[in-house]
Amino acid sequence: MLRYGLTRQGAHPSTWNRSRAVRRLRNVTAAGLGVSAIALGVSHTVKSARSPEAGANILEVQLPSALQRALTTVSATVQVSLEYRKLERAEDATPEQRRELDLWAAQKVLDLCKRHGGVYIKAAQFAASTGMLPPEYHTALVVLQDRAPPSPVSEVRQTLEEELGTAYEDVLLNLSEAPIAAASLAQVHTATLRNGERVAVKVQYRSTREHLEADLFTLRTVSKFVSWAFPDYSLHWLVPQFERRLRAETNFRTEALNGKRIASALASNSQIKVPKVYEELSSRRVLTMEFEEGFRITDKEKMHAEKLDPREVAGLLSEALAQLTFQHGFFHADPHPGNILVRALPGKRALSGFYASFNIFGHGQSSKERTMVPQLILLDHGACCELSESTRLAYCKLWDGLSRLDNAQLEEACNDLGERKLSAFYPLLFAGDKAASRLAWHSVPREQLLRIVREIKERREQGTITADFTNFFSGLPPALTELMKVSALVKGTMRDLYGPSCRNEADRKRLKVFMKHAAIGLHGNAGQENDASLLQRVSRGLRLGVWVPLTQLRTYWDLSHIAKPFDMPKV
Repeated sequence: MLRYGLTRQGAHPSTWNRSRAVRRLRNVTAAGLGVSAIALGVSHTVKSARSPEAGANILEVQLPSALQRALTTVSATVQVSLEYRKLERAEDATPEQRRELDLWAAQKVLDLCKRHGGVYIKAAQFAASTGMLPPEYHTALVVLQDRAPPSPVSEVRQTLEEELGTAYEDVLLNLSEAPIAAASLAQVHTATLRNGERVAVKVQYRSTREHLEADLFTLRTVSKFVSWAFPDYSLHWLVPQFERRLRAETNFRTEALNGKRIASALASNSQIKVPKVYEELSSRRVLTMEFEEGFRITDKEKMHAEKLDPREVAGLLSEALAQLTFQHGFFHADPHPGNILVRALPGKRALSGFYASFNIFGHGQSSKERTMVPQLILLDHGACCELSESTRLAYCKLWDGLSRLDNAQLEEACNDLGERKLSAFYPLLFAGDKAASRLAWHSVPREQLLRIVREIKERREQGTITADFTNFFSGLPPALTELMKVSALVKGTMRDLYGPSCRNEADRKRLKVFMKHAAIGLHGNAGQENDASLLQRVSRGLRLGVWVPLTQLRTYWDLSHIAKPFDMPKV
């Protein structure tokens, strides 16, 4: 068994040799941090429970729960931190040992989130979406997007009556006993209005309200400890972003306003639908909206059964995000597949390529046309972000410069986004997006590129490269880092829809759409370029990312190990 291997039950190996000093450090640290976190967590819990907004009986229920949740969180944090510290100090540590430790730690975090739910699941989803954690974490935590354990319908009815101020049967008929969806903060039931219209009713878990303040305080404490223990890997600057997003998501009135704004921005596109909200039947913790039929955006079998082209669905998704971002500066910050439904609408589109050649939709229908088109249904608008006008224009300038491989424009955009000291490192703004990173690095003149590589080598030798990388992202506008995570989510969904053998085609489509809307956002409709011309330039740029000029072969070969983490050109 490897030193950091897993047992069959997923438990941490009990046979590791720990020194007495390490055991003492673990116990002292756990005790000290645990006592402080619990004491402060309880004080925040009491304050929250005594607030007018909290229920009268929350105090009795929450104190033991807050103690337990804080204790288990602190204990897991200290245990994981100590194992990473041991690995850092081991002179003979191998990449395989690091991977095994990442797997074990990710499972530890997953178990903690499943145990506590609510805020913890949201925090794990948020951290995994940053792209700054090892891939083992993302693989483990992706299951948290799936269905969560629902609350009893009796609690749902009680919340409805408290929030609506009347017996729920007076306004909502045929409330479903079982929810049609259950997520980390709320669950959704179907019901019928007095006029016969079917609606979806989203009801926040009572536990979300009860544990919110105490859990947030515990997570803030834990993040400070991790930042202190591992200063080069500090993600503490992300905590305020997460807290702002969570507070917005737990206020359904905010979600209703966000939904109306997104619906207005996309009103010109009949293939994108945002459910209407019934404000008179909504509150901070209840949201009543139109019931919309549909299936998950990643269900390609259902798409084929409905005679829909998954690639057109992928294009619709990229168009929606690009239009919201570049033209309106306001976007959905959590477009994971569970928040996007698809359905077929009557219409007509010409088929081409694979679908036309093989008449994949068949059934006597002409291979030259089909009579159904996809419509996207965008759900869950609690997490939305707004770019300031200056940031929106700078972001448009960034992608417009990328489409032209214009080094000067790209550096100017990076300056406008607030990274004046590191503007030459603008390709880092596309971190996590290898297709865009290739274009960005190949827009850098050769002499400047070599200076950057030398500087990265010096920073790595000085041991500051990870801290510099963190400082680069922490200096960006918070909404921009959110946008980078959203782009990564959309990229993954589009690749799934295109299929494993067509990922490059999915990337080209996404980049083309982003660049088209960036030009419109920067110059108006006059900046829109012919699609064929733009796609040709994107394809050429991506080929540059694969084939390095022969004259630079030796330089890139010698320094490729330095460039790897930054998606720089390599052979």
